[in-house]
Amino acid sequence: MHRGKEHLIAFVVALAIFLLFFFFTVLGVFYMQNIGTEKEKHVAELELQVIHERLQATLYQQTKFLKFLSTTVTHVLQSVETVDTDDFRFYEELLQQNNRYYSSMLLVENRDIIDVLPKEATLMQQEENSLALLLQDSSQFQTPVFLGPYESENNELIITGYSAIASGKEEPGAPEQAPWGYIVIHYNYDQLLAEAGTFDLLKDYEFSIRVKDIGGMWHVVYGDDTLLKNDILQTDFSYSLLDWELILIPLQGWTVWTNITILLLLAGIVVAIFLGVVGFSLTKRIFTMRRQVCSDDMTGVLNKTEFIRILKVRMDQYYKTGTRIALALLDIDNFKSINDQFGHAEGDRALLALVQRITQTVQPYDVVGRLGGDEFAILFCNLTTETAPYIASKRVFRELENLTIEGASTPIHIQTSMGVAIAGIDALDVHGLLKQADTALYTAKANGKNMLAFS
Repeated sequence: MHRGKEHLIAFVVALAIFLLFFFFTVLGVFYMQNIGTEKEKHVAELELQVIHERLQATLYQQTKFLKFLSTTVTHVLQSVETVDTDDFRFYEELLQQNNRYYSSMLLVENRDIIDVLPKEATLMQQEENSLALLLQDSSQFQTPVFLGPYESENNELIITGYSAIASGKEEPGAPEQAPWGYIVIHYNYDQLLAEAGTFDLLKDYEFSIRVKDIGGMWHVVYGDDTLLKNDILQTDFSYSLLDWELILIPLQGWTVWTNITILLLLAGIVVAIFLGVVGFSLTKRIFTMRRQVCSDDMTGVLNKTEFIRILKVRMDQYYKTGTRIALALLDIDNFKSINDQFGHAEGDRALLALVQRITQTVQPYDVVGRLGGDEFAILFCNLTTETAPYIASKRVFRELENLTIEGASTPIHIQTSMGVAIAGIDALDVHGLLKQADTALYTAKANGKNMLAFS
């Protein structure tokens, strides 16, 4: 196997190790991120639950207050023959003592507003909305109820509480009469939210509130409706006729990256790179060990054992696929004379020069091996035509004819003889192919050396 291919395989192994470890690191980081996000959402859910309970408690207090106020007015009606607003001055003090966030209050007799608190309150559309609701089925207002929120004339969000007032003069056993009137109190929605601690608890969140109207349609009455497009957390709130949804998301979104997850990811990348480098080094080491087992120590080409093994494999493939192969044996003419005249060091240089020229000339899929001494073998593969073995052999031999190296004192001219045998023509098995190629090499030597001979 060529060194370049070995490096490519080692790189692919290193990359696979890196990607695999990095993949599991990313999975771990995502898992930790999900855990962190779930914890954040759990905390937000707890805060929403606190707000929910506080709103329930606040509105429950207002329910009791409305009931108490309407009952008190009923008692006044029982004690007077003619209604005078001065008889009801007590509720102004009660409102101021018990409602820090009421916006205005109406005292309604039948369908007419007979008193307003505070006196300077601007009612207009706000009261029209309230009275329009009263004109519906008044039976649903026999106990305190709440509606809203809706927007008033001065752009405030208002929740309205209604409580029916009995005349207090019904005879025992008489049919139930229509209410004398109603206590209608408008509450400032922002103040109700503040009373429930909404703004304090949700100071780190962006939130909006949706309200379902009588027709069942949802409307955003507080905040931004674009939150609906995000990874939101929401909770439903219902009380009396109120039907809300509180939707929130952290100001910066749910936490994705924390110091821990960043450090984990960086550590994973470092470890993945380290394991990739180790994998690259180990793969190269395996290839090096394999070369040491399969290659000739001096020249680097395949040794005899490995070359014969590959020759057998290619011979089997030839019988299965029909793709022709040819075996060439060659050696350096008068190699002993080179050693004797110039020394063994120069002889080794001659062998290396010959191997270099061969490997530069053959195709990438051809196989080169050293059988021993100065004898080498070339296995020509993928020969698709009948003339291909001859063309390939002549091309290599032509490149070897004029091989010269610079000796210590004089140039050394290297001449080679080559014998070629073709599988399927000259022999049908490995042993026969080796024998026929060796015979052809002997023929080239006998005919004057520095020659190419075919079996």
